[in-house]
Amino acid sequence: MKNVSYLFIVFLLLQFNSLSQSGWIQQTSGTIVELNSVFFINENVGWIVGDGGTIKHTTDGGENWNSQYNTNDDYETVQFVDADNGWIVGEGSLFRTTDGGLNWIDISDSIITHCAYFVDENNGWRGGRFGGGGCIYKTTDGGVTWSEQWCEGVLPIDFHKIQFISSNIGWAIASCPLIALTPPQLYMTTNGGEDWNHLSSVSGSICFIDSLNGWLTDSYFPGTTGAIEIKNTTDGGYSWHQQFFHSFYQSWSMSLPTIFFVDIDKGWTAGDSLGLGFILHTSNSGVDWVSQDCGIVPPINSIYFTDENNGWAVGDSGLVLHTTTGGVVSVEEEQIEGVPTEYSLKQNFPNPFNPSTTIKFSVPQSSNVVIKVFDILGNEIETLVNEEKSVGTYEITWTAENLPSGVYFYRLQTDAFVKTEKMLLVK
Repeated sequence: MKNVSYLFIVFLLLQFNSLSQSGWIQQTSGTIVELNSVFFINENVGWIVGDGGTIKHTTDGGENWNSQYNTNDDYETVQFVDADNGWIVGEGSLFRTTDGGLNWIDISDSIITHCAYFVDENNGWRGGRFGGGGCIYKTTDGGVTWSEQWCEGVLPIDFHKIQFISSNIGWAIASCPLIALTPPQLYMTTNGGEDWNHLSSVSGSICFIDSLNGWLTDSYFPGTTGAIEIKNTTDGGYSWHQQFFHSFYQSWSMSLPTIFFVDIDKGWTAGDSLGLGFILHTSNSGVDWVSQDCGIVPPINSIYFTDENNGWAVGDSGLVLHTTTGGVVSVEEEQIEGVPTEYSLKQNFPNPFNPSTTIKFSVPQSSNVVIKVFDILGNEIETLVNEEKSVGTYEITWTAENLPSGVYFYRLQTDAFVKTEKMLLVK
């Protein structure tokens, strides 16, 4: 099992070619602290928060980040409902802004807050702990006043995840940190929190897109090994089905702290593998998950998309990544300076790869160039090039996001030259 884990990490590292060809581009955040949460209201306006009272705001998609300092709390999550109204959860605390973050108001009280979610500028919920038990409170005035909806006075549980998709339908996860054998529990409401119904025993980060379909990520240590997994529900959270599972030795570090879907098909999750960040993507509701090229970066803590193309990921050491392609690198071509003296087809790099690789070829005279990809049985998979090429050396980047692992062949053919090379896709 250790070899499997090692290969998984090696393939993640081999995927980078250069950030200039990546679907994810690193932005300058202006800080080196751990960034824990990112939220955008459109492709230009967003916020990131992190340790040491770090709050940063952008109005140009992250090209520039301006500080909005509040306190020395370590901020855990940030959410906005429009350009003015937003909330931040800190170390048990809660803050609100009504002017886009220029000023932040501490609305903390005796409730230790670990999660919050708002559906508009007035209506929201907070979860955490009050006294010895877990509790959920609701506000109808943006957080000025709160009314108790549920408090557990017996078990020392603590609510740490909450999400609503409407003013009535929402979910919350509570754990019992003082009783190790008690698994975290998932609850659901269909009447705005007046009643909370127990659904199942699950933990981790959740993302629902409607009343039935949701996903969660989790990291746990069942014995001498640890594991990360992704699960899916199609009945609102009553039952969960495993979609992705990877085990590793407990002494190793792997986690998936964040997951985000823009619709029922397209989603992303990200995390930490031995101190390095990685991103996984699905385009078919989580049936298949493939890694995306984000370069060699620190661990990723939060990911957020405004649509299927525009997304951001933040993590340790002030990391901010941005994509305008959904993180996907399709077939791209670049002509390289220099005059070649012969036809050539180079070995793809990286190889093995997942899911993108670069193929380099040279043409010493104007020629009609055809480059095709075949599977191990000789079936044609895709045509990468089929056009007249002038003298020069070229690179193309091919993405095999929706193909299974295995051996593939790519062939260059002109009137005067034919060559085939082998490549290995490993997921």
